[in-house]
Amino acid sequence: MPFFDDPVIRLIRSTSSSLDQAFPHLTLPSRHLFVLTTAVDLTRSQAELIAENAPLRLQLIILHRQVKKPRFTEPIAYASSASSVGSTSGT
Repeated sequence: MPFFDDPVIRLIRSTSSSLDQAFPHLTLPSRHLFVLTTAVDLTRSQAELIAENAPLRLQLIILHRQVKKPRFTEPIAYASSASSVGSTSGT
């Protein structure tokens, strides 16, 4: 009996095909939810919207921050090299 005629393989292929077709539809946002949330946002005060946007702005600031590679100060470099020497002693 050939390997490709196995019922388990056919089941896996048909399930995979169904998921490939359903995945794009399942990941699209609902239009009804968008309309509902827009209507709710229109009734919110400016203070509420500013309070909601503050943490989001902070996240964007942190995301766009350009931090160079951290430099070790001498005590930290000395402590890390001393601990590595002690851990490789083998006794």
